[in-house]
Amino acid sequence: MKTRILILIAAVMLTGHALAGPMESANYKMPASVVASGGGAASSANYQLEATIGEPAIGPSDSSNYDLYAGFLAALMAILPRAGDMNADGVVDTADVLLLLQITGGLKNAADGQPANGDVTGNGRIDLDDAAKVLRYLNGLQPTLP
Repeated sequence: MKTRILILIAAVMLTGHALAGPMESANYKMPASVVASGGGAASSANYQLEATIGEPAIGPSDSSNYDLYAGFLAALMAILPRAGDMNADGVVDTADVLLLLQITGGLKNAADGQPANGDVTGNGRIDLDDAAKVLRYLNGLQPTLP
């Protein structure tokens, strides 16, 4: 019985090693890939990270030639509301602050963005306090958004 278990463990380990080996094509080469990053939350005074096993980075990233929506949670992130993400692109950035300011100044309607994401102060409306809080967050002065 012990011999069969050892053989099974060895087979699983060898198969796993073969699947996690190098990947390459005519244009690209990845010498190794790993599915083992840990999971859970990590934070510092200015940043907070939520990670899952096998997905050290999830969400959108892009360059002039490519768009990447990394991870199996990327699709879920796109449909979940994120505080401060007024344009629903999955990232809280200065474009969201601009939209908040335009709504506050009457240049745009709240329906032009994601109003549920804009009320980061929790007072039931989008106002300058929301834009200021998101701006503080982007500059590291506000540790998190609700």
